[in-house]
Amino acid sequence: MSRDLFHRGNFHDLVLGLKLSRRPELEEAPWARECFIIISRSHLHCQGRFQHGGGGAAALEQQPALLNLWRESLVSLSRSMVVGSFRALPTQGGIKAYDLRHGQAFIDLYRELVHPARTAHDNVAARLEDEIKNLFRLRHFAMVSTGPAHPLVVQVDKSEYPLEEVGSGLAQAIQLMVHALALKPDHIMIDEPECHFHPSFQSAFVTALSGMARQGLVFASHNSGLAKTVADRTYLVKRSADDSHTEVEEVHPEQRLSEVMGEISFSAQQTQGCSKVLLVEGPTEIKAVRQILLKMKADRDIILLPLGGGSMITPNRGDELAEVKKIGQNVYALIDSEKASARAELGQDRIGFRGSCRQAGILCHILERRSFENYFSENPCNESWAGDIEHWSHLKISRTDFRTGRKRITGKLSVT
Repeated sequence: MSRDLFHRGNFHDLVLGLKLSRRPELEEAPWARECFIIISRSHLHCQGRFQHGGGGAAALEQQPALLNLWRESLVSLSRSMVVGSFRALPTQGGIKAYDLRHGQAFIDLYRELVHPARTAHDNVAARLEDEIKNLFRLRHFAMVSTGPAHPLVVQVDKSEYPLEEVGSGLAQAIQLMVHALALKPDHIMIDEPECHFHPSFQSAFVTALSGMARQGLVFASHNSGLAKTVADRTYLVKRSADDSHTEVEEVHPEQRLSEVMGEISFSAQQTQGCSKVLLVEGPTEIKAVRQILLKMKADRDIILLPLGGGSMITPNRGDELAEVKKIGQNVYALIDSEKASARAELGQDRIGFRGSCRQAGILCHILERRSFENYFSENPCNESWAGDIEHWSHLKISRTDFRTGRKRITGKLSVT
C-alpha cells in the first residue's frame, strides 16, 4: 500500500502520524494509540487529532497516565537531531544549518564537549577518537584545541592538518559525531549520510552514528544497497506520475543476494581488502556481528550481507547462493537455530538451507541456541558462556550492548 507524502506541488496540510507501541496504559483506551499532528501550510497552525472515536483532548486530560505517555513521546521527538546534506565544514563565522553548527560555533561546541569537567564525567573525547580510528582504520587520531583564538588541528597518524583541510568524509564524520555526542539526541534524522564515504566505510559509519542516538536513526539515501544492509525497515519514496504528490511504500527483502552485492559495490570493497562475505539473517544481526568483529579486530576484510530475515532462510535459495559464491570466493553463513529448546530438532527450513550452502561450497554454521542474543549474559563480566561461541567471552559484551546494537535504523530510498 502506498501513502502520500508532503510535496511542494500541492498545498495540502502537513500531517504527521504518530503511533504508540503496545503499552499497558493503552489497553482501556485504544483510541489514544494513534495521533495525527496537523500543520496548516497557510498559517502554520498546529493541532493534534485522535482518529478513532471515543476519546479526545478532554478524555486524555482525565487520564494522567495517557497524557504523560504522549507528553514523553512528543518530548522525545523534539530531541531529534536533523541533518541536511553534508557541505564543507567552514571554520569562519558562526552559522547554523538545521541542527548543526558551523565555523566558530562548531569549534566552541567541540571545546565544550572536551572540557575537562565534562570528559571526567563521560569521557566523550576518548569515545570520539576511538570511533574515528575504528571507522577509518587509523593508527592514531586526535583533535587539538590550543586555545579560543586558535583553529582546531586534526592529527592523523603522523601528520597534522587544519580542520578545514581534511577530506570531506573525515570532516563529515567529525562534524556529525561531535554534534551527536554533545547533543545526545533521542533520534537522528539525516539526508545522504554516505555521500562522501568509500563503499567500504558507509555501513560502518551509519551504524556507528546510530549508536549515538538514544532511540534510533532515520536516513534518506539514493544507495539502495546501504538501506537494505543496515536498516531495519526500508521505504521507497517516489513522485507520482503527474508530479502532484509523493508516494512511499515499504520495500520488502525479496531480492537476490547477488543484486544486493552489486548495490553495495562489492567489487569496490574488494579493492580495499574486503575479501570475505558473511551471510547473516538480517540487519539487526549485522549490527551486532559488526560490533563483535570490530572488537576482534576482524572487521576490515569481512562484508556482512543480510539474508532477508528468517522467512527467507529456505532450501530453495541454492541458485542465489551459487551466484554469491561465484562473485566472492570466501563466503560463509551464520544463522539462528530457532529451536524452542536445547533438545528440539532443527526445522526443515534450516536443514535445507544448510544443505544448499554445502552444495554451493559455503560453510554454514547454525547456532546451538535459539537466537544470537542468547549468547550474551546480562552481566558483561560473566565469562561462563556455554555453546559454540564461548571463546568470545573475553570480549565482555553484555546483552544490553547487544540490544543497543539492535537499535532501530530506518532507511528511505529516494528515487527522483
